[in-house]
Amino acid sequence: MARLSRRKLLAAAAGAAALSQLPGCARSSSGQQGATLRVQYTTGSHTVPLQQYEMFDDPMFRDLDTWVVPHPHPFSRINSSGGPDVVVLGDYVTGGWPQEDRSEMQKYLDAGKGLVVLHHAVGDNQTWPWWYENVLGGALLQLDLPGKQRSGLKQFPRQRLTPVGSHPILRGVEAFELPPDELFYNMWFSPKAQVLLRSDDPDLKKVNDGAIAWLGVHPKARVVCWQSGHTDFVNSDPRYRKLVHNMVLWAGGKLS
Repeated sequence: MARLSRRKLLAAAAGAAALSQLPGCARSSSGQQGATLRVQYTTGSHTVPLQQYEMFDDPMFRDLDTWVVPHPHPFSRINSSGGPDVVVLGDYVTGGWPQEDRSEMQKYLDAGKGLVVLHHAVGDNQTWPWWYENVLGGALLQLDLPGKQRSGLKQFPRQRLTPVGSHPILRGVEAFELPPDELFYNMWFSPKAQVLLRSDDPDLKKVNDGAIAWLGVHPKARVVCWQSGHTDFVNSDPRYRKLVHNMVLWAGGKLS
């Protein structure tokens, strides 16, 4: 596994497509001894804003040891010794991961590990109902699936996000206006999903009263999803980064 300094994380991001053809992965060390959590950030099958990669170089994230593992087959080592405590997904594989990837992820989640799902990754595995019904608790659906409504995309609306409840992820978070971002409406939601943030966008409010961030429903793993994260404006916003950082800490069992 090739280790990189934090300053080289963006270079690793730019080379993610090339790295996907190699057996190793790009790693960003916190530069500190004894990083609190090991975090795998997985991308693929869709472009990701550079500011989302750069987010993991933010001083706020220096309590994490983060590495980038893009598709294909990014989960082959997640159950190995030294594997991640938390997987952060920024990929977008609509039809579904290969069976070998599904099996590794199921084993990982059943072990009670952490999963953070950002933006278009809430549309992964649309032909694998177990994934969104029993793990995420919500899904962007852009395929024609029996008995389910297709979701839609809305470009760059202004949204005010309001915290719901007193979950540890929301500690110190107040209502705020999200910078312009892509929005998914008519998403599918499980009745078991616990909403963390609501949007005031009128199209989003038609389903699940504007839910935009929520806890997943896997019985053992700590899963949290947030559909925001399309633009560099959002990914560079300190409030967005604070919430993502809190999500990672909570998913890794470090925030309670």
